[in-house]
Amino acid sequence: MNVEATKNRIIDIIEKNDFKELEFYISDNNISLKEINNSSFDIFIYSIEHKVSNEIIKYIINQCQYKTFNYSITDGNIHKIPLFSSIANNNFEISDLLLEKEANINCTINNYNIIYYLCKFNLLNQKNLLYTLNHGFNIKFRISSLIYELIENKKNLFLELMFKHYIFDQSFIINFLKIYKNREALSDKELKEAISKEKNKIPVNESMYKKANDKENYEAIKIIFDHDGSDQDIVFCRINKYEILDKAVKMNNYKFVKNILSYKAFNFKNILSEPILQEANRNSNIDIMKLLITSALKTLLKKDKKKETIPTYDIHYFNLILKMAIKLKNLKLVEYLVEDKEFKSTINVNVKDINGELPIVVSIYSGNVEIFEYLMEHGVDCNSKDSNGNPLLSLALSNNPLLVKYLLKKPNININEKDANGNYPLINAINQNDIDNVILLVKYGKDNNIDMDINDGNGNTPLTLSYKLEHFEIFKFLVKYLDIINRKDANGNNILYYTINEEDVNTTKYLINNGVDVNFQDIFGNSALHISIYKKNREIINTLLQNKNIILNTVNKRGESPLITIIKINDYTVKDNEDIIKELIKRGSGVNFIDKAGNSPLFYAVQKRTLPIVKLLIKKGANVNYIIKKNNMSILMYAIELGDVEIVKHLIKSGADINFKNDKDENGDTALTYAIRNRTIDILKFLISNGADTNNINNNGQSIEDINYYCNYTTNWNVYNKISNIIKGYR
Repeated sequence: MNVEATKNRIIDIIEKNDFKELEFYISDNNISLKEINNSSFDIFIYSIEHKVSNEIIKYIINQCQYKTFNYSITDGNIHKIPLFSSIANNNFEISDLLLEKEANINCTINNYNIIYYLCKFNLLNQKNLLYTLNHGFNIKFRISSLIYELIENKKNLFLELMFKHYIFDQSFIINFLKIYKNREALSDKELKEAISKEKNKIPVNESMYKKANDKENYEAIKIIFDHDGSDQDIVFCRINKYEILDKAVKMNNYKFVKNILSYKAFNFKNILSEPILQEANRNSNIDIMKLLITSALKTLLKKDKKKETIPTYDIHYFNLILKMAIKLKNLKLVEYLVEDKEFKSTINVNVKDINGELPIVVSIYSGNVEIFEYLMEHGVDCNSKDSNGNPLLSLALSNNPLLVKYLLKKPNININEKDANGNYPLINAINQNDIDNVILLVKYGKDNNIDMDINDGNGNTPLTLSYKLEHFEIFKFLVKYLDIINRKDANGNNILYYTINEEDVNTTKYLINNGVDVNFQDIFGNSALHISIYKKNREIINTLLQNKNIILNTVNKRGESPLITIIKINDYTVKDNEDIIKELIKRGSGVNFIDKAGNSPLFYAVQKRTLPIVKLLIKKGANVNYIIKKNNMSILMYAIELGDVEIVKHLIKSGADINFKNDKDENGDTALTYAIRNRTIDILKFLISNGADTNNINNNGQSIEDINYYCNYTTNWNVYNKISNIIKGYR
């Protein structure tokens, strides 16, 4: 049988872990085990790796008669040494045997020591590491490379075991116990030097921190930090460079955080920031948060010169911390800061922090109701303002309306204090359509006798504003519970003005039913009735006319009564005009009212040549003999001047003074003169036939013939000739 066949047969027996069969096979076939070994295969190493019984392994050792156990083979691309293999497989009995036979635990393969080798091939475990460390491993050989490898592969347990094995070991502890027993005094300097020397058994360098940081291996950072014997200044630089405090907080490791903070070079800003406190808060670690806070505050401690050591914390920095706690919405942390005995002499929630912010203002923006209410119960000035001059009430309304009710539980709140934009709290609540807070503000105002006669920046009253914004729930509440229904805005208008302008019939009726002043006048003197006439809304006009308090003869700045306005306006049909005029007169509107211009309703009806309205007014008692004071002209003369035969006839029929025919105006002209000037032949005949004086001479010495000549001779010969013949015919 050739060597290869023999080798394969032996491997089969070994894999069955059958010692007797192996012994019989070798003896029976007179085999030398050593002969099957070569540079790439070793039966001893193979047996170790396949975890056969130690009985077989020892048998193989005896059979092969190795001169040294520090040999190596190359299995594929992997170099192997017996001791490395036995330790890798946790076969410490064989490892002990090999060490007895002078196997070197510090030999290397490709410049790898045993721990590096085990780590490289993922064979390292807690047991074989401890075995190696306890059996003469030289830690100083390529230690940095080994540490890098452990960091790289995040073998943090092994990294820590290695440090702990050598640093603060049994001999170090025994030595310190002796010092204690002998009561030898060590200075702080001597103690620090002793600890530093012990830590430097395994030197820690910058590259180790960098490697751990690059790999985000924070546990490794902790391990090398805990065993770093470098100068304190160097360590502190590393703390800052690699943000080790932040990482310790993220790891949620109180002891680690405390160790870091023991370095005296820290100041307030190094220790405490919003991100680091947020991280501790995410871990719900109140102890770490307290540690960070007290450590940061201690960097700001001042000593009172009059007394030996009375520590006082800077209130502005203290409230900066309180602000951070509020932003985190951590009530327990807020309570700790406000109530802990250590801070009792410092706490003042009404002082701004170093950034000019008040704790209570921050609580409004953070939106935590519990914290806001807690601060309110611990001395907050309820009329405080933020840095822009906004009072708390306005800030709550704009940013967290739920907080308003807590503010309004307090006395002496100035609910009429404007914010930085010049708006009142009630105005802000209306703008936000916040009915709940509108109710609270109005109730607070009523309970505390606060005058709420206010306008917004555009001059709107609360009622007007709510209506314009179509916030009708608020609008109706204000109508019922805030006595401002008749208050005018900056434009001089009350709420009825706007509902009429919007032709909002239902709201107009609602306001009237709730006592709005139906007789208010705008800045032009227009009453509600005037405005509704201008808007041509019959339903609103009728609603107003049905109100028993309506004053019908209110005069606007043009001197017009509503009756004159409806007659003068052009946009109504004759039928609508008649209906409204009838109702106005029926309700008591003055049919002979004289306006500022000295004209009556009948004058304007004649002016518009609306015979039905003229008839209606005369029927309702209009004075047909009214004299227009401006030019001493009768209404009849005016109708003649307009040339409206039907109106002239109706006026005469209705009792216009029979002596009209010879009445003269301010120029001495009679009605006949107007008929000639206006070329109204029918009226001319009508006047002459009714006895008009054809011989009148006016104040300018002009006769009827002269006037006919001047008005018609050159411009209209036919009319001139007709008029001349008519005059001659009646003489």
